[in-house]
Amino acid sequence: MQLGSVIGPLSGGAIALALGIPSVFWVIALLFAIIAAWVNWRIKEPGMSEEQC
Repeated sequence: MQLGSVIGPLSGGAIALALGIPSVFWVIALLFAIIAAWVNWRIKEPGMSEEQC
């Protein structure tokens, strides 16, 4: 967890320096969309089994 606290600001600063401050928000939005898609794909809500019907 502490490594993320170091890498986050460093990578955000590097992105802002290279591409501009607004690009940091777009990169974060893209990362959140990728993570949301991965969670949606990997974690399914429990449904009713055929035995319960």
